[in-house]
Amino acid sequence: MKFPKFTFEEIYPIIGGALGFILSMSLIRNYIPEQFDKILDASINFSSILTGFIGALIAILFSIKDTDLMKYLFENTKKRILLHYFKNAILTGILIVVFSAILYLRTKFINITIMGITINTIILSVSIWIFLVVYFILASYRIIDIMMTIIFKDPKSIQDRMKGNEISSQDDKELKKLFGKKDK
Repeated sequence: MKFPKFTFEEIYPIIGGALGFILSMSLIRNYIPEQFDKILDASINFSSILTGFIGALIAILFSIKDTDLMKYLFENTKKRILLHYFKNAILTGILIVVFSAILYLRTKFINITIMGITINTIILSVSIWIFLVVYFILASYRIIDIMMTIIFKDPKSIQDRMKGNEISSQDDKELKKLFGKKDK
């Protein structure tokens, strides 16, 4: 059986989330802060704002999709990966909101015993929530980093300019006049 190869960019959100889960399972034990409801409120606000920001980034992508830069990127990169990154960040943001709402009911949770092992469902639920928060932060950073790279990419670095999208010499002169650049 051959395992697929992953790049660091693809797996660091899941690694960070797993580390958060493991640390929370080992460190929390039976202590949950008294102000945990305020932490849940803050995480709902944070994930909602960041999910909305990622939605705005999608709108930016749509607005620049016909530019030479975007055509070059879509032809020379795997756009499925970019789509996957966006979906992961948005879905995780929604899951944080839903899971945070469920954690408001944590006083109603009961312990579960499976094959003689008692599982503290509150600690398990908080650890899963921490996994989601860390994963969401890292997945959001990943997509924002990629988008910043796309938006601020130097168009001169693209070697293959699309034919028909070149600026005519008359338009070039008008743009230079408008923006104050003089012909030499």
